[in-house]
Order: sequence, then structure tokens, then C-alpha cells
Amino acid sequence: MTESPGGRAGISATILDRALPPVVALLMCCGVATSAWSVPPCHYYRDARLKAAAHLQLKLIHVKESPRSCPVRGEIVRIFRDVGKRYKRGDVIEVEITCANPGDGIAGHSGDYYTLIPELERAHWLEVFLTKDGRIPMDQVGIIEAPTPQPVCSPEAECFCFGSLVGIP
Repeated sequence: MTESPGGRAGISATILDRALPPVVALLMCCGVATSAWSVPPCHYYRDARLKAAAHLQLKLIHVKESPRSCPVRGEIVRIFRDVGKRYKRGDVIEVEITCANPGDGIAGHSGDYYTLIPELERAHWLEVFLTKDGRIPMDQVGIIEAPTPQPVCSPEAECFCFGSLVGIP
């Protein structure tokens, strides 16, 4: 029997892992899950992406595992937005990604978003939104399969595009 990133075994776990974020997004956008899960409303994530100073795709160079925060170094391969003209293709930057190991506090449902450390360590590419000071707003970062001519996550997307919902104590 296989085990999913969330620690659940079997085919239903895979379905649950893929279906849970969109279901939670739908419930949050309708106002159903907001107070029960302590998750901000969907428009907070969209607004964070729309206000981001930069929207980039990176080729991963190095990932350092650290509790709750993984420093990641990557080479910029695509620039979708760069308000301050701060970045150039080929620049190497470092960002802090909220991260966790499978099963870390998943029962808490605090509304934190994270990237699974094993998936991050296997990844080759990221899409990331950054504030003026180079931080990731509301954990709007995700692993992508390859650079794309258009963003994988549209800044206008109604809710969150990336990450897994988890409660990290």
C-alpha cells in the first residue's frame, strides 16, 4: 500500500490530497470554512499576489532544510512582473519558503501553507511571488514541472494556487 504526502495510505489518499485544497478553497470563498479552519478569506491570497512586486519562475540551485522555513536559492528563468525592475533573468536569489515534513501538525488546521520538504528537495523549478523586500506574501510559492511562457498561478486566481493546508504548532 502506498502512502500519500499527508500520511494517508491507498488510492483514496491520493484523491484526498488532490481534492482537499480545491474543496477547502471553495468552502473558504463561500465563507463556510473561514472561522472553523482559521484560514483567511480567499481574496487575501489573490490580493497578496496582485500587490506582489515580483512574480518569477526559478530554477532551483539549493534547498536547505530547516524547521518551518527552508532557505532556497534559485536562478531566475522567467519574469512575469517586476515592479521595481530589481531582477534580471539569470540572477540568483534566495527566498525563505514555509516548509514541513509529511505529517507535521496536519491535524491543527491553522491555515498555514507549506511546501513538503521531500517534494521541495526533489523539485527543479518554482514559481514565486515576492514583496518589495523579497519576502513571499502569504506563502504564494509553488513547485512547477518546468518553466512556462505564461504563469502557472495567475495573480487574479480567486484563492490560493500553491501549497498544502496544515496546522504547524
